[in-house]
Amino acid sequence: MEEKEEKVEKEEVQPKVLRLIHPQWYGGISETWMPTNVKGGRAEAYKIGASFLEMMMPQSEAETVTIPFSQDIAEDAMMHSEYDDMLKQTKVVSDIIRERAPERIVTLAGDASATVVPLGYLNGCYHKDTSVVWIDANPDVSVPYTMALMAWLGKRSEDFKSLWPTMVPASRLLIVGYRAWNQSLKEWQDDLGMKGISPVQVAEDSKIILDWLKQRKKRKVFIHLDLSVLDPFELYTTQSKSRNGIKIMELVRVVNDIAAAFDLVGMTVVEPTPRLMKKVRDMLSQLPLF
Repeated sequence: MEEKEEKVEKEEVQPKVLRLIHPQWYGGISETWMPTNVKGGRAEAYKIGASFLEMMMPQSEAETVTIPFSQDIAEDAMMHSEYDDMLKQTKVVSDIIRERAPERIVTLAGDASATVVPLGYLNGCYHKDTSVVWIDANPDVSVPYTMALMAWLGKRSEDFKSLWPTMVPASRLLIVGYRAWNQSLKEWQDDLGMKGISPVQVAEDSKIILDWLKQRKKRKVFIHLDLSVLDPFELYTTQSKSRNGIKIMELVRVVNDIAAAFDLVGMTVVEPTPRLMKKVRDMLSQLPLF
């Protein structure tokens, strides 16, 4: 009697995912929504932002790490230079990622500079086989050490270069959803040779993005999502007040289309500006019994 071969199903190995909650705000332009005339000022806003990020992160079995603020920065952010603060915080994040050696990284952060280290690590991890889709109302291409796009292009100091040595050329960076550019930013984009796509071009489908990614011939994709790209009618807490932004359902479709066609190895969501919570906190702090 012939014996039947037993089929042994191999258990699918899930990639190691690291989720970072990075409540970093001092790398962005915060003066318009963080009033300094209220007790606690910017330090208080940092605490609110951190709590907001914690609440937003969905439940998951993946390892989740909250990046702590340096105590001296949290207590008196105005006493330190932006450069020193950014360098100190960047070292902390770099050490955490290298120690855990993840295969995927999801980051929920304050300003765009929090994207730099996760992408730098993943780009090196996958031997530069990575394209970047930067979804934002405007590009961050002015201050090298706080602006992620400039940092990835190698426009950074030696202090920062030692923390993430790999770079991403402009040919592998696609900006999606821009609508709030001034002439100066447009000149930066042209000089750097980065392609930009407006909200109108992705309103119906994601074809233009997928075609661009296919032309890059890279298997891995990293997505940077700045919530300012969304139309303020749908998400009025974002920093951008410019109308005609991407709709939430359009954004969901774009990201899922990319993930279905390519290997999505990392994603960062930034700028969940807690204006409403800051206003409520400031109001309560001036009332009796609070």
